[in-house]
Order: sequence, then structure tokens, then C-alpha cells
Amino acid sequence: MRSILAGLLLASVMVPAAAFAAQHRIGEESVIDDAGNGGIRGYDIVARDTLFVRDRRNNWYKLSLTSDCFKSTVPQAVSFKTDASGRLDRMSKIRTREHLCGIASIVAAPPPPSEKSRSN
Repeated sequence: MRSILAGLLLASVMVPAAAFAAQHRIGEESVIDDAGNGGIRGYDIVARDTLFVRDRRNNWYKLSLTSDCFKSTVPQAVSFKTDASGRLDRMSKIRTREHLCGIASIVAAPPPPSEKSRSN
């Protein structure tokens, strides 16, 4: 009986770890858990419709937006409108001073070309 319980416990720990690793493969569509609860450590605006976001685990994501949300790549205030659980996904929004923009895709990525990232 103990070996069955130990096996179940081990399996329950391994499955979430495997799911986490699979979720963050470079180039694959992803989500950012806890983004609305302090889970975003920084971001870097690289184009009018693109920014890179760093989560609290130092994973980077490239966010492609549905429209031109930024006037320039100069650092500016950005907020993230997530669902009730704080998860940032394609249904979430990016808010700037002038715009509320949709997210076309969130892709796990290497750090952005620029090493300057704005911390929140």
C-alpha cells in the first residue's frame, strides 16, 4: 500500500513539472500564470505592436498585439488586464496611456534583442 501511495505522490509531482517545462518551449504559444498577481517582473517594448515580457521565473515571452499600441519604443507605462485568476493569455489586454490593445499571440522567447527592460 505504501509503495502505491509513494508512486501516486511521485506521479503527482512529476506531471506538473513536465507540464510546466512543455509550456515554456521557445517558439511555442504560451500563457503567463499569475501575471495579474505580481507575476510580471519587467517588459521591453521593441515595436509599435510588439513587446517582450519577463515573468517572475525569468522566462521571457514575445507578445504580438492586434494593433499598434505604442507610439514608440521609448519606455512607457503599461498595465496588463488579465482574467480573474491573473492569467495573461490571448483574451487579455494591454493598457497604455492612450490605448487598450488585444493580444494576438504570446510565444515563449529568448530575452529581447535589447538588454534594457523596464521593471515594474
